[in-house]
Amino acid sequence: MKAPAAPAPAPLLRRLRYTPFRDLFRGRTTSRLDLARRVDHAGLPPRADERVRQTVRATRLWRPEKVSVADELIAHFRDGRDAGHTDDELAEAFGNPAVAAKLIGRAKRRNRSWSARGFVWSRRVAMVLVLLYAGLAAQFFVGSPRVTVDYIAQLNAAALAVPEDQRAWPGLRAAWIEAREKDDGDYPGPAYFDPDPATLDVRDPADPAWPQANAFLERQRPRLDAIHRGAAMPRLGFVAKPDHDLSVADRRAFGMDPAGESALDANARRTVERAEGRRDGLRIGIALQRYRLAHGRWPGRLAELTPDLLPTLPVDRVTGGPLRYRVGDDGPVVYSLGGNRDDDRGRPANQENDEADPDRAAYWSEPTTGHDGDGLIYAASAE
Repeated sequence: MKAPAAPAPAPLLRRLRYTPFRDLFRGRTTSRLDLARRVDHAGLPPRADERVRQTVRATRLWRPEKVSVADELIAHFRDGRDAGHTDDELAEAFGNPAVAAKLIGRAKRRNRSWSARGFVWSRRVAMVLVLLYAGLAAQFFVGSPRVTVDYIAQLNAAALAVPEDQRAWPGLRAAWIEAREKDDGDYPGPAYFDPDPATLDVRDPADPAWPQANAFLERQRPRLDAIHRGAAMPRLGFVAKPDHDLSVADRRAFGMDPAGESALDANARRTVERAEGRRDGLRIGIALQRYRLAHGRWPGRLAELTPDLLPTLPVDRVTGGPLRYRVGDDGPVVYSLGGNRDDDRGRPANQENDEADPDRAAYWSEPTTGHDGDGLIYAASAE
C-alpha cells in the first residue's frame, strides 16, 4: 500500500489549539491532539474512515486517549489492506462501531493511573456538590420558611393543663396592672400618695405622713387581697404570648413601653449611648494632649486636631451639631449641650442629688426637659 502524501501544515491558531501544554512549554506546536486532521490525512477508504470516526467519537474518552484509539484503528485498517482484504470485508469484519467503542473505552479506562482516576472522581464529586448547592440556593431564594414547631404551645402546655379556677396569674396580673397605673390612669409609675420623696419612708405612727400612708394602704387593700388570693393558688398558670400579641396593659405590667420598647431594650440603648460618649471623650482627650505636647499650647479650635490627630471630629450626640470647646484656667473643656439643649459653658448637669453627671452628654435620647447643665465629653481638670 502506498503511503499517503504528507499533509499541508495546519494554520497556526489550529496548531496552538490542539497542542498539549507540555509541548508548548518546550517551544513546539505539534498539534498532535488534532483528531479530525489526523483521520483526514490517514488516506483510509470511505467506509473505514467512517468506522474510525464513529468509534472514536463513541468512546467518550479524553482527547489524548481518543487520538491513541484513532491511531490504533488507522493502523488496523491499513494492515488489513496490506493483507489483501477489501474495504468492504474490513468494514464488515469490524462490526458495530458502538459495541467496539464500548469495549475500547472500558479497556482504556482500566489502564488509567490512580491519579487520573482520582481526578475523574474528584470532578464528579465537585459536580454533585455544585448541583447540591445550586438546589439549596434555589430553595433559599425561591422558597419560604415554614414553622413546624410551636414552641410557645410547648411552653404553655403545663400552664394550660391547670384549671382556670386554680390559676394564680389572672388575679396577680389584674392587681399588678392596677398597681402600675396612677390614680389618673396615666402610665407609668405606682400610685404613690405624695410626690415628696421624704414622705415615702414612714415607720412610726408619730410621723406626720402616717395618715397619708394609712390612706394609701387602704386604697391598695383590694389589690393586696387579690395578690394574697393569687399566692394561695396551687399553680401560677402563666400563659406566655409573643411580644406582638401583648396588650398595652400587659406591656405596662411587664415594665415595657406601650409603644413596644422594653425596659431591657432601654437600658441596653442607654449603655451603648454612654459607652460611645466615653469613647468620644477618650479620642478627643488624647488628641488634645498630643497637640499640646507638639505645640506647647492648647488648640484654639477643635478643628485644628484634624486630620493629623483625628480623622474626623465627633459630633454632639444630643443635638447632632458640633461639640462645644473652650479653654479655661484649668485647661480645655469639651462638652455637649446636654438634655436641655442650652449652652451652659461646660457646667456639668446634675442628678437629683445635685451631684455632677458628666455622662449625660452620652444620652442622645435625653428629653429636652432634662436637667440644667451640659454633658462633659472631656475636661482636662478631671484628669
